[in-house]
Amino acid sequence: MGIKYITGNLITSATLDSVLSEDASGFYNKENLYNKIQALPLRCTGKSGEYVIVDLGSNVAVTFAGVFNHNLTTGATVFKLKGYLEATGKPVDGSEAGDYDEDFTVTSGHQNAFLILSETMRYWALLLTEAANPNNLEVGEFVLGTHSSFTKNFVYPYTEMLRYIRGESVTPYGQRWLNQKAKVKSFLIDFLGVTDANLLAEIQAFFEAIEGDDPFVFIPDDAAAYSWFVNCLSDLSAERVHYNYNNVSLELVEQARGITLL
Repeated sequence: MGIKYITGNLITSATLDSVLSEDASGFYNKENLYNKIQALPLRCTGKSGEYVIVDLGSNVAVTFAGVFNHNLTTGATVFKLKGYLEATGKPVDGSEAGDYDEDFTVTSGHQNAFLILSETMRYWALLLTEAANPNNLEVGEFVLGTHSSFTKNFVYPYTEMLRYIRGESVTPYGQRWLNQKAKVKSFLIDFLGVTDANLLAEIQAFFEAIEGDDPFVFIPDDAAAYSWFVNCLSDLSAERVHYNYNNVSLELVEQARGITLL
């Protein structure tokens, strides 16, 4: 049991090769898979046989794959990840036999799914099928990368909270309108009494990796099936007491999932 986190994304404009379909409105295109805004998704034009093909340029180590703010449900196998060695060649649509083949687990009420793996591949295919879905399929963010972790969880369990963010619902003239609040998860993690040099190095690496406002993937408990696409709200600092980092607190909040524009 331990915290894992993933910063950066191997999927970029240079490595995203192709998708089967994308919405023609101009809002929900394939570039949304790596735009760091899970509220603005790729929206497919269908519900079956959809795919995303990624070409990393060479065989690259990948230890994490995640899809965030998707609209698929539980039941049948709806997400599949396939990996292909450079020698195997690039898949056309992911129907080809892969060197790696694994299903994502979709958890009821949780619109994120992830896999922890240990593979070095050039090509990846994300396959999506759910004919019974009432809407065309969507994925807010698709992340491939390598995860980092701590050798222990400090002050476990962490604090997990549910927030309802209330936007302004009154005009300058005093008129009110119905306003749906954004529901997000937030986390407060305390690192107390830390003196071990190796653990200090892990905390420092974590701070340096998430420096700035870029969102990142946070897995609070790698024994559970939950992952989150979050921003850090805290100033990244640590109190030094007797030449050791002693007490550190970190506040994280999930990115809001937004509303449908069209």
